[in-house]
Amino acid sequence: MNIKFRYIFEDNGAIAPDDILKNEIWIDVGNITKDGVFDYHQDGGCNSAFESIIVNKAYFKSIQDYIDENNDNNEVIIHVHEIPDTDCIFSVYAVKRMIEERKEFPTAVFSEKIINKLTEYVNKIDSGCGKYLSKPTLYAYFCQIGSEIKDKKKRSQEILDEGLYLAQLVIEQLENTDNCINLFEMPLTEYINVTGFKYYSGFQNSLDRRGNGYIRDKDENRVFIKLIKMWNTKLQSMQQIKAAIWEDLPSEEDEYIFAREEDHCLLTIYPYQIKDENSVDEVTRVVIALNPNMEESKEYSLLSIAEVIEQCEQIEEESAYEQSKRYRRDHSRSREDGRFSMIPFRETSDPWYISELGDIIDSPRVNSIIPYNRIISIVENSSFLAKQVKVLSFINNGGRIEIDKTEEYDNISYGSMYNNIYKLINEMEKDKSIKHRFVFIKIDPSMLRYSNNWLKACCLNMVGKSDSKFSRNNILQIDYRTCLYTDQSITILAAVDKRNQSLSSLVNDKDIFNSRILLDLKNIIEHQLELRNIGISLSETIQTISKKEEEIEKFSERLVKLNTRIEEDDLIADPLEQEVYFFIKDALGIERLKDNVDSSARLLISNAEQLRDRRAEKQRYNQTVMEKIEQRQEAKRDGRIQAGIGLMTIFAIFSAWNDAFDFIAKIAPNRDGGWLEIANFPPVLIIEIVIAILILIFGGVACKYVLQAWHASSDNIKDENNNLSDN
Repeated sequence: MNIKFRYIFEDNGAIAPDDILKNEIWIDVGNITKDGVFDYHQDGGCNSAFESIIVNKAYFKSIQDYIDENNDNNEVIIHVHEIPDTDCIFSVYAVKRMIEERKEFPTAVFSEKIINKLTEYVNKIDSGCGKYLSKPTLYAYFCQIGSEIKDKKKRSQEILDEGLYLAQLVIEQLENTDNCINLFEMPLTEYINVTGFKYYSGFQNSLDRRGNGYIRDKDENRVFIKLIKMWNTKLQSMQQIKAAIWEDLPSEEDEYIFAREEDHCLLTIYPYQIKDENSVDEVTRVVIALNPNMEESKEYSLLSIAEVIEQCEQIEEESAYEQSKRYRRDHSRSREDGRFSMIPFRETSDPWYISELGDIIDSPRVNSIIPYNRIISIVENSSFLAKQVKVLSFINNGGRIEIDKTEEYDNISYGSMYNNIYKLINEMEKDKSIKHRFVFIKIDPSMLRYSNNWLKACCLNMVGKSDSKFSRNNILQIDYRTCLYTDQSITILAAVDKRNQSLSSLVNDKDIFNSRILLDLKNIIEHQLELRNIGISLSETIQTISKKEEEIEKFSERLVKLNTRIEEDDLIADPLEQEVYFFIKDALGIERLKDNVDSSARLLISNAEQLRDRRAEKQRYNQTVMEKIEQRQEAKRDGRIQAGIGLMTIFAIFSAWNDAFDFIAKIAPNRDGGWLEIANFPPVLIIEIVIAILILIFGGVACKYVLQAWHASSDNIKDENNNLSDN
């Protein structure tokens, strides 16, 4: 079965796709370590791609993914970066051997001795250690392969082809000999046959010529050997070190190695691309590194420099964003590995690179828009330490705000300061007694060499907000040397030094507790606390106002006193202090909170007044109903009395009827004849008829009156009962 390997040369910093094809593998490139991808730069646990392949066995695909037994022409695609280095070449060789021999683990291909030997070698070379170009070593020959070829793709292929052949011979010798071969310093000719090497014929002469390039650069003032100051972590002080700094592009490759070998420079600043101060389209690619061959390098770290440069990159990005409305780097996700998950590196997936040992700084994958001369200036002229940091807490002690000193740092790196303060902010969620933090930071004047945006960036990074466009209302740049940030949790005053006029009027450096800004901030926080407490009480009272009418006067009195105090505290004579005071007050939303509380109070009073009006109206209505009920009851009684009188009238009429006939009978001519005889007497008959008619009329009227009085009384009572039911 024929296995064909095809190589794709990716740009440095290329990102592997989410889905890797079955027959593909990415080595020393891809920006991640996952199935089918081995890029240790993002891994954080390995020092080389070769080590990553050895350690991360789970990420290596099954051999069956690369080999189809039914296909006579299997193709395996290997992605590597342009101009493959020593680590990349040995890693590709290991993967090829695994696939060709159908073995899924490197330990099944190489002995433990070989693995340990190669891991040590590629790890040190990749970290910059053991790189010698003055001797015909293994590394020196790797650097020589295809050096005359200008086309990157063609040269990359030449390096890979020749390098894989060289790797094979080296491993065979290591397998067949004891452990005495020193790959770092021994000439190739002492342990392998170099006859078949394509580029070895002029190898020794090329080494001599390459050294001339470094000499030429010094003569032409491309590179300068300088003494600069750096923070010594062992001595805890600033110490002078020797540095080789290229102010122009090197005339030849890898000249920094000669600066280490010949001039014993501890630090090198080595550019691959340079952006001028006034350039728009150019970018900067630079590697800043300590000399790993010097034991002294362990006493220094480039981490603080990387933090500063990354922060400056964010400042430049913000400035560029204002013009283009887009970011060069990906800000939609952050790095999650190791120190890159910390401020300020975590704000983008492509920050400035800092090695685990803190000895190498490299540009982002998309390179940098910081002018190269600024990067040199940063390294040369700053200690990269915050001179002084004071953290104070505002604590709620039974409704009164007290100020307590929480933390204090001197000469602390910005990254450490950011992360320490960020932790204190998060702790406030657990400790509810802490209402606010105040941070005062003194910054070295050299940090403002090019822009005072450093102060703003310093404040924003401290609270984990690198993107200033979302925090513009929280930033007050008092002057070029002083910047103020405030939100609901923290107030930060960043300034250069106490000689600053603005700073001296705000901060009492000898007794910070009596600083004007602290006293003003204390008043504002007390106002805020009292307003919030009143607001909560008002809300509760509004919900149960029927039971708490008596609280209204108390709230009114309380609000009047607080408003009076706020107005008194607002009376500040000093213009700067006044500006700072009202900025903090606005950022903390005191006026908005006060308006809300006043609105709630007005609502409470309005509800109470409405309730009182409703109660009074109901009381009046009930009184009216009772009066009407009494009137109806009186009418009922009158009606019944009148009905009784009517009945008595009827009885009286009938009695009168009877008496009338008795009278007529007495005066009739024949009283013994009875009614008929009386009726036969015409005058009497007429009188009888008249009397009967009168009796009927009066009797009918009396009955009608009785019935009307009775019905009227009953209907009124029913209507009143219905009205009461409706109400």
